[in-house]
Amino acid sequence: MTDRARGIFGGIAAGFVLLALFAVAASADQRQGDSLRPGEIVVVQERSVGELPSAAEGATLVIERFEVLQREGVFAGLNVTLRNVSAAPQRGSVWYLLSPPYDTGEAWRSADYTAPGHQVALAPGERRVIAFDAPGLSVIGLFRVSVWAHVIDAAGASLHADATGYGTPLVVEPEGGFGANLLEQWETGRERAFVPPLPLEGDVQIVLFELERSPRFLRGVSVSAANNHPTEAREIYLSYGIDSADQLEPWTQPVFSSAETRLTLEPNQTLPVTFSVPEALAPGEYRLALWLRRSPVEPPVVAAEYTFQIDPLFTFALADESGQPPLVLTLSPSPPAQDGAFTATFALRNDSATDRLVGVFYSVVPSDSLTPWRTAFASMPLRFINLKQRENFIFSDTRFLRVPPGDYTIIGWVIELVEGRPILRAAYSRELRYSAR
Repeated sequence: MTDRARGIFGGIAAGFVLLALFAVAASADQRQGDSLRPGEIVVVQERSVGELPSAAEGATLVIERFEVLQREGVFAGLNVTLRNVSAAPQRGSVWYLLSPPYDTGEAWRSADYTAPGHQVALAPGERRVIAFDAPGLSVIGLFRVSVWAHVIDAAGASLHADATGYGTPLVVEPEGGFGANLLEQWETGRERAFVPPLPLEGDVQIVLFELERSPRFLRGVSVSAANNHPTEAREIYLSYGIDSADQLEPWTQPVFSSAETRLTLEPNQTLPVTFSVPEALAPGEYRLALWLRRSPVEPPVVAAEYTFQIDPLFTFALADESGQPPLVLTLSPSPPAQDGAFTATFALRNDSATDRLVGVFYSVVPSDSLTPWRTAFASMPLRFINLKQRENFIFSDTRFLRVPPGDYTIIGWVIELVEGRPILRAAYSRELRYSAR
């Protein structure tokens, strides 16, 4: 983490943490006609009584309208209009669920979050608008929202009355996100390297050699070659190879070799070439060499070289005022079974001299996600742990992946509340391949 991000984070008492965490739930009251600020309503669904496919037969309470609210692209709550369509007074309850985005089955079976229910008593024909807040720190990631209403009969039994939902997944995260420090680190993770070409004999020279990379991936390799002869064309062959930097006999066993590209350069012409890149490289240090040949039978010469590092996915620990990270996290997932079942094991260490109340969760995201805390296809709800000073804590969580088969990244997160805002303290990621049949 950058120095600019340091020095602004301090610990707060556990009592204040708990108050902040449960403030959202405590504010769940019934509000007649209440709504968040105008301009923030992004989805409105109005439903006529004759078009309620999810309402129970003879239902007396129906969800007539619901509004999905967002602030800066993040789920901010719901306004739900419940109506008594019967000729008698009715009692009931209404709540919402957040479910994994790829789970199209029964939302109540897979929900990661159930909002506190609102109890209502409605006169015949009465409508009531009930405002729901976002879940705060309870869940973080990408979720589908659905709204549910039950009627409470004279015996006190709760019976399904109506349900509806919004099909597009919503970004759910604490208000204010994880702070500018994380977003800044993630967005500046990519870099472009302009490598000085080596001087070559003859009329053809490499005038530009550019690489785009991030800590985890080589993203792009491009070259521009120039023919400096004023009257004659030149033909060349370009390719590049990647070798381990500690290879004792370089280029005898390259870890990646690009396809060779033939270029015909007219007099005084410059042409660009964009190469393919390896899908993934194991963590380590690598040497990349650009090769140039002037004929199909001539041996290649090195036109440029570049050494770079591939980090072990995305891993960091934020230092505190002492300059050292107080919290260190590792995460070990089991290979997902064909039905998507897998177990993630967390190992969390508190290296500081004080107790810390922290929240831990994980996200399963596309491997190329640039903002993985917002694009999780699956996530473990936040679990709070009171870590004693110098304590090591290990726990496991077993869940089901409800995602298409493919390559994903699982990232474990550790957060603390600082002055009421969630601050990311540590993260650790691993590759996760799901190949269900």
